[in-house]
Amino acid sequence: MEAELLHDNKKLEAVVGNISETGLYILPLSASEASEILKASRIGLQLKIPSGEKLMLSCKLKWTKHSVSVRWPKGIGLEIINAPPEYREFYRQKYYDVSNSMSRNAIAIVGMACRYPGARNLKELWENILSKRRQFRRIPKKRLPLSEYYDPDPSAEDKTYATRAAVVDGFEFDWVKHGIPKPVVESSDIAHWLALETALNALHDTRFGVRKVPADRSGVILGNTLTGDHSRSETMRLRWPFVRKALIAASQKKGLPPELIDDLSITMEEYYKSVFSPVTEDTLAGSLSNTIAGRICNYLNFNGGGYTVDGACSSSLIAVATAASKLSSCDLDLAIAGGIDISLDTFELIGFAKTNALTYDDMRVYDRRASGFIPGEGTGFVVMKRLEDAYADGDYIYAILCGWGISS
Repeated sequence: MEAELLHDNKKLEAVVGNISETGLYILPLSASEASEILKASRIGLQLKIPSGEKLMLSCKLKWTKHSVSVRWPKGIGLEIINAPPEYREFYRQKYYDVSNSMSRNAIAIVGMACRYPGARNLKELWENILSKRRQFRRIPKKRLPLSEYYDPDPSAEDKTYATRAAVVDGFEFDWVKHGIPKPVVESSDIAHWLALETALNALHDTRFGVRKVPADRSGVILGNTLTGDHSRSETMRLRWPFVRKALIAASQKKGLPPELIDDLSITMEEYYKSVFSPVTEDTLAGSLSNTIAGRICNYLNFNGGGYTVDGACSSSLIAVATAASKLSSCDLDLAIAGGIDISLDTFELIGFAKTNALTYDDMRVYDRRASGFIPGEGTGFVVMKRLEDAYADGDYIYAILCGWGISS
């Protein structure tokens, strides 16, 4: 809303940022106008409201909010002296309209599940939080052999100076229980199965469970960036022709006999490929990030659609915001939203080391001593419905989203 301020027979322009029953928050349009406002002990304010009326208010300076990016106050708080009945009625109506709109569009969280380092479920996660347990530890050898990849020098080629991470241990997908063929499971990244299991656990956490989900208008929105380290390691199997050429060239340079080179090539191929699953008709779909949400939809027979969003570190939050918008617009009646990140391999750990993003010390978030982060992995999902539907269905409500947005 626009406002006109009157002081010493001068008219000053300002924008109203917010209002309350007893005051206003205004934004001066220039340094000179801000200076004039700050000089006044009392000031008249003519408020132009959406109906076209102009309300005359008498105000006094209450507070100022400064910004380092501009030379005048970023905001000025004014207290209304003896607010007239017309203003009080305007405020009550505006407050009612805003609160009513928020309640109409509010989204309820009716189910949750997670799998994080040291926490297989919500209860264990909450226990860790209350106990202030840290899950960062030396990177396990089977995830990254530090004897081969560690170097304290961040500029060392193909090395990382990171030694700690928070990793998920002990997850095994029960393919028999879920009725999924073993070859399909073995050909797909573990991120697919950890996401599916956690999404199912989130539904089990709701009042209605898995069997009573309204499949026709339910969907899945998942945040993920790099699928998982399994997918990237599997691509190495298809690089064997290049590895073979390098082996033959090195053997020839050392003068090895052709017969020995052939035998060595055959033996090495057996060893090299033995750690990778064969490429099948399931490998492509099982290695893509954009099929994780679709797999959950297919398993639950959801017809509302499912897809993956990628906003790097904010992917999970973008998934939740997107799901909230879909529910608010009635495109969906139920949404499973969340994210998964199981990608702590050489590509990520060495890549982050080259940008000096990893800390040498403890991780201190939002602290002036912050020097980087310690990588971690995990997954979390929430089940979301419109608040009015959750109330009508008698769902347990963990939390209510009254507003959401995305910023770069």
